[in-house]
Amino acid sequence: QSVAITPGAAASLGTKPLQLCGRDDQKRAHLPDLAAGKRMFVFGLTEPGRGSDAANPEVTATRSDGGW
Repeated sequence: QSVAITPGAAASLGTKPLQLCGRDDQKRAHLPDLAAGKRMFVFGLTEPGRGSDAANPEVTATRSDGGW
């Protein structure tokens, strides 16, 4: 059952927002591979010591050496 939900979750949390709100260049870069099953969006929710409290995240991103 968990494997069956994966494509639906990826579509609703990644592909659909890109389709509705993405720029044209983003859509061209990602939607064809997403539709072909060559790429999948993922959604990270849990944090160490925080669980899955999406309303109160503590994680931050710091840029370093061309990455995050």
